[in-house]
Amino acid sequence: NLVAAHEMEKRTVKLSSFPVRPKSIATPDDATIYSFFQENKPSYDAPQLRSAKIGSLSAAIIAEEITIGDSEIRAAFDDRVDEFSTPETRSIRQMVFDDAATANAALDRLNNGEGFAAVASSMLDWTDADTNLGKVTEASLDGALVGPAFAAKAGAVVGPVQTAFGFHLLSIDTITAGGVTQLDDVREQIISTLRGEQAINLLYDRVNMLEDALGSGATIEEAISKAGGRLDIATDIDRQGQTIDGMPAAGQVGELLQDSAILELIWDSELNEVSVIQEGSDDMFFVVNVSTETEPRERRLDEVRAQVISDYKRVEAVKSARAAAEAVAATADGDQDATPVPAFRRNGIGLDHEAAGLIARAAFDQKSGDIQMIETGREAIAVRTIDIIPATDEELKDTSDLVLSVMNSALRDDLTNLLLVSLSKKHDLQLNVPAVQQILIGNAQ
Repeated sequence: NLVAAHEMEKRTVKLSSFPVRPKSIATPDDATIYSFFQENKPSYDAPQLRSAKIGSLSAAIIAEEITIGDSEIRAAFDDRVDEFSTPETRSIRQMVFDDAATANAALDRLNNGEGFAAVASSMLDWTDADTNLGKVTEASLDGALVGPAFAAKAGAVVGPVQTAFGFHLLSIDTITAGGVTQLDDVREQIISTLRGEQAINLLYDRVNMLEDALGSGATIEEAISKAGGRLDIATDIDRQGQTIDGMPAAGQVGELLQDSAILELIWDSELNEVSVIQEGSDDMFFVVNVSTETEPRERRLDEVRAQVISDYKRVEAVKSARAAAEAVAATADGDQDATPVPAFRRNGIGLDHEAAGLIARAAFDQKSGDIQMIETGREAIAVRTIDIIPATDEELKDTSDLVLSVMNSALRDDLTNLLLVSLSKKHDLQLNVPAVQQILIGNAQ
């Protein structure tokens, strides 16, 4: 009960938020920039970097050069016409009875003008949801129902029809005609599919071609060109695939470096040696040639001046937001204009805020009326706890039962494991392999 009461308690708070706005900070003078750089100099050091040529062969690259003729498109459309066909659908309601006599009695009531829903409710105690089959196709109906259901007109009542489930009455409410998609509507889809299929078939031949070219002494540029692949150059990247400034590499090479296998190969390969061909993701093969490597070094202020100014502005913006939040927290009525948010639980559920977890932790760490400041990196927030709302008796009961069940399960698991450990220490277990084999497969003779 104590655990349930702890978990189900709610609180309301007032939030006074102050965003971090680096653009509002004036550009510092040279002395301030130099001082900030000196204080944080290690953070601007250049890491170990490598530059590498990346040759890649993929189904996507090969597909771009494949031309699909009209005759191929037409043949593919004819072969797959079922994929582009839209089946007829019908909105149907049903009643199912145990015997034909009761079904016919229901049908009489329908023919005399009573509504389908009223008869279903009266005779079966069914709701509209119970009767509604929704939009169905011939393939989704029981075989015995297909003929009668799809031969009737909209508005008709069909039945009784007997199936293994009983005697059915069907109301055909609406009919949506099916049709065949025209070739022009799916031409691009067919071309893309055929290109992809043919590209996969060609890919492994091209990989063999690339391997033969490299094996005969061709450079990575020559081999990739011959195989019809793509050559990209990654310039000065670190082990995470980032630039000297800690930013992701731009363009197509940046996309390639998101594949961890390529990045690992760049850093595992020897300088000026073409690697072996490896398989990456998305039907792609690659090879790398590391051309240069630079060791970690200190950077001068003129190399990183723009980054230093940007970092300084962000630090000062954080300080400004923090000071504003602390000022609110330091006064008794600094947040009097703030509106309390809806009540939320200890885990932040019920609180619509990207920092729900941080706010909840602060709110539940203090008494009603107390206030403290939290930071998210994007804003500083003064959090004042307003109301502490105990769990209701019903919430306590349901949660206590759940907590008890979880605790009992955990205790049983712990006791079982302790028993197993104890038994394993006292008794040496050995497996008689021949006996087991004889039981499972019989005597070899």
